Amino acid sequence: MAEKESGAKTALGIGLIAIAVIAILAVVVWVILQPGVLESIATIAVLAVIVLLAIGVIIFVVTTILAVPYYIIKKQDPQSGNYEIDDIQSVNGSASDDGRDKK
Repeated sequence: MAEKESGAKTALGIGLIAIAVIAILAVVVWVILQPGVLESIATIAVLAVIVLLAIGVIIFVVTTILAVPYYIIKKQDPQSGNYEIDDIQSVNGSASDDGRDKK
């Protein structure tokens, strides 16, 4: 059975985590408030969105173009024939075999 940690150690750990989070937030706010930093971050974000959209459009176009030859090569023709609903039979031993197809 694991020993229970003392309350002082837990409180100290939580306190250190809180101080670290506050320090990180203070540094982030200070960096953002420097002249030109916010504009640089906004420019990078806009460029990242544009690049991601361009990549998405390129992937869409390439898959659309490649789909045409794929379906030409696949060339599955439907089987011709005279099908009626009375010709359908259930699979032997299936759960839906309720005896309707037995004559």
